[in-house]
Amino acid sequence: MNDSYDPNADPALQEILGDFGKPVKPNGHAPPDPRDIPFQQFSELKLDTSRVALIGGLIGGNSFAVIYGGFGCSKTAYAIHMGICIASATEFFGMAVEQTGVLYIAAEAPELTNDRILAYRMRGTDPSIPFFLVTVPINLGHDFEVPSLIALIAKIEKQCDTKIGVVFIDTLS
Repeated sequence: MNDSYDPNADPALQEILGDFGKPVKPNGHAPPDPRDIPFQQFSELKLDTSRVALIGGLIGGNSFAVIYGGFGCSKTAYAIHMGICIASATEFFGMAVEQTGVLYIAAEAPELTNDRILAYRMRGTDPSIPFFLVTVPINLGHDFEVPSLIALIAKIEKQCDTKIGVVFIDTLS
């Protein structure tokens, strides 16, 4: 008599478990098979003119960017200015801007960030621009917080009838 039980060999258990316990990437999908990852040869590349630049010459649509610098070099002030310019369709240091909703997560010094943003309103920025501030940290390293962020974006878009096109997370550290 064999007393060992191999759960991987039990088809009934495997049917119940499905994908549970299998390797999962942070986005919830199994890691891609390298044989299925598409690639293009240099000579096959084509320019996609349908994409819109968020800030002409600086940030394209559907992209990821990091504002990086030493302590006290005004990264937050720069990011807030960029976000206000995007939300208000105001040129950003002479560069054209595509207007979209902005979600700014002030994970560090939220009171100071709030005051800096209010300064724009005090100086005449339209208070109805699609700029939204979150003053609690969101850790994207925790699997359970990513769906919360996605749900928050959906909630803002529905309640405020706007599209969030850019998310600032201040700070990455």
